[in-house]
Amino acid sequence: FLLSMSSFPSYPVETLLPDLLSRLSASSVVLLSSPPGSGKTTLLPLLLRKAGVPGNKKIILLQPRRIAAKSVAQRMTDILGEPLGKTVGYRIRHESLVSPTTQIEVMTEGILTRMMQANPELEGIGLILFDEFHERSLQSDTALVIARQIQESLRDDLRLLVMSATLTSGIMEKSFPGVPYLRGSGRSFPVEVIHIPEEREQRLGTRVLSGLRRALRETTGDILVFVPGVSEIRFLSERIEAFLQDPQDDLFPASSLRSVSLYGDLPFDKQQSALLPDPSGKRKIILSTPIAETSLTIEGVECVIDSGFEKVLRYLPGRGGDTLELQRISQDSAEQRAGRAGRLGPGKCYRLYQGELMRSREPEILRADLSSLVLEVSAWAGKDWQGLSWIDQPPIGAVRHSQDLLRKLDFLDDELRVTEQGRRALGIPCHPRLASMLLKSAEMGSLQTACDLAALIEEKDFLDSSDPSIETRLEALSAFRRSQRLGTGISKSGVDRCLRISNQFFKLFSKGTAESVSRELSAGYLLSFAYPERLAKRRNFTPQDSRYLLAAGLGVKLRSEYSLAKEAYLIVADFLLKGAEGEVRLAAAIAEHEVYQRYESLIEKRREVEWDGERESVRAEEILQLDSLILERRPIFTVSEEEKCELFTSALRQKSNLTFLPWGEEAVRLRQRMKLFESVFSEGEEIPLVSDEALRSSLDDWLFPYLGPRRKFSELENLDFRQLLLNRYPWTLRQQLEDYCPDKAILPGGKERRYEFPEEGGVILAATVQELFGWKQSPLYAKGRIPLMLHILSPARRPIQVTADLLSFWDNTYHTVRKELRGRYPKHPWPEDPKNAAPIIPRARL
Repeated sequence: FLLSMSSFPSYPVETLLPDLLSRLSASSVVLLSSPPGSGKTTLLPLLLRKAGVPGNKKIILLQPRRIAAKSVAQRMTDILGEPLGKTVGYRIRHESLVSPTTQIEVMTEGILTRMMQANPELEGIGLILFDEFHERSLQSDTALVIARQIQESLRDDLRLLVMSATLTSGIMEKSFPGVPYLRGSGRSFPVEVIHIPEEREQRLGTRVLSGLRRALRETTGDILVFVPGVSEIRFLSERIEAFLQDPQDDLFPASSLRSVSLYGDLPFDKQQSALLPDPSGKRKIILSTPIAETSLTIEGVECVIDSGFEKVLRYLPGRGGDTLELQRISQDSAEQRAGRAGRLGPGKCYRLYQGELMRSREPEILRADLSSLVLEVSAWAGKDWQGLSWIDQPPIGAVRHSQDLLRKLDFLDDELRVTEQGRRALGIPCHPRLASMLLKSAEMGSLQTACDLAALIEEKDFLDSSDPSIETRLEALSAFRRSQRLGTGISKSGVDRCLRISNQFFKLFSKGTAESVSRELSAGYLLSFAYPERLAKRRNFTPQDSRYLLAAGLGVKLRSEYSLAKEAYLIVADFLLKGAEGEVRLAAAIAEHEVYQRYESLIEKRREVEWDGERESVRAEEILQLDSLILERRPIFTVSEEEKCELFTSALRQKSNLTFLPWGEEAVRLRQRMKLFESVFSEGEEIPLVSDEALRSSLDDWLFPYLGPRRKFSELENLDFRQLLLNRYPWTLRQQLEDYCPDKAILPGGKERRYEFPEEGGVILAATVQELFGWKQSPLYAKGRIPLMLHILSPARRPIQVTADLLSFWDNTYHTVRKELRGRYPKHPWPEDPKNAAPIIPRARL
């Protein structure tokens, strides 16, 4: 350092320095809590370096966000009056600025994790500062647990300083028992917190605009507005611009105000525009995601508007995807946000909410996809890595889901040991899925396309469109490479960033790999190596949307106007769970022949012969299936008669009743007679029953032996069911059946009439009044055991009387009937005494 310590800016953290130096010399881990504005992030590393800590080794300052890492490094070099990369440098994903003279490196946590894998002893590093640790990012937890392992097993001289503005001893003491805990004071000014009650059913954007108008009236400095995400920033930007341009609104003239945005994926120059005062002196409205809560110094802010919400991605292992949750912030986040208003002087914080908040935010390790973590710590500690000193143990369900994925990617073997391919993946700065795609594509000679794909997925979108087609984005990158021209709705800075990252991926592999083979593969085919379980097959298409089923079993959809909506197969790179389905956010088409080529070893081929209940016949198919997806059904025409017969008879057994059988009138009559016979016969011989239950339980006896070649329900029509029923009775019982329950009655004149056997039971005999002359009283059925219901008819066979008492009819009703009908039917006899009259046999054959 060329500057003396006295030339540094004065911050409250200086008062902690002697005590901190003493603790660092005696303890391997120290906890530090110091409020915003105390200088712990930008000044403390410089003071420690100046004081000779840690000897001649480097200091690593970890930041949870890229924008913060670059901003902090820039701030420190401004203090030193040096260029970036000299004494202070930075390393973030796909970008670094360091030199042999760099003594302090500001980096994101994932960079340190990869550094520890490559250099387990962390040679040349003496102190690691974990800044903003209260955010509990997945990478910070991973880096801390591995760093502590290094301390315990390899480097007892390595020092760790865990810092945050809202870190409390209670949160950490379970994992750091006995570790020194220092609390510093801040330099922030008092902040007046004003709660604005929530109006019922009022939209968040409307509440923010209302709070902003009030803040513009009641304050004078720049205003920092915290909203959940980028979509809210865009919504508010349009409306702020509208009222700034409104000539009627002279309270907020556009000439004196300027609206800017701040979020992680903004280009660096635009981020700096948000962080620095307006060069023309305009008052700024800074619309920011939660990224501005910590580390970043935003000059000129005197007022904060806190919406009280944040968006959190939650990974659901059982469904294989993320859901985006809008939730209340925690108390530590609320404190951080309010603190931004008191950096320069007294400030105000308008909170658009009231009520209790959670004390601290949920650690990311409890809700995130753990694939990267599992690969990192498996490579570091082997199978027993869950015994490491975690602050919060990773959920076992999420761990097992990640292990399954890493096995599919060939990064873990069946014993959960990291494979050689897995160790290669650790050196690639991206998610294991994308590392798998890059490694496979390098082998197949399609590396450039894969690098473009990885860059597109790793970075936020440069296309101003919600269309999920990856091919559209690839074409934009390719067109820009050729002509340096951009189409409409495409961000130049976003394309530049993707191309830079793509080139960095390409340089990780041997030069000439792609050129020597030069094999062009589709985006969908390449993505299948990153997302093997996200092969999606379309199941229906409607005017509203197209629905697909993933190989993993989850349903996803995309709107019908999108170019991909009519594709038969997709590889889904990104989707967001909404209710029972996922909404596709990024995908590529994959041709059917590519599906069979890519998944050839995983496709299950099976023969399925089953009963088709809809067609009521045997269906035989060869099925090609990949996990939950039926890729193809091919009809099979060679099915043995034994198989067909077995399925047909099984289908017959499954019927709940026998009404589906084509009994025919004669068989139905016979069943009714048999049921009557069952009820009256008591001579000791066992009778085979003919109820539905009895017949269903004995199909093997009375039906199946007579099916012959029949294999469809329709083919049962030509079976003689009457004979099948009779076959159940031996000869003696058939004789008894005819004796007890005959099919026909012999009338007094010798004429035969068939009995009727209604479903509800009983027996009916229908005859004209003349045919009954000579019967003095009603006859009985079943040898007198069952009363007979007589339907007495006119000569025209129209009903006259229904009765079971013929004698009563002769004595009481007949004479009235005789008077009414003998004039209508004069050719028919109407004797005075029907009981003793001779019966008349009709001439017509009935």
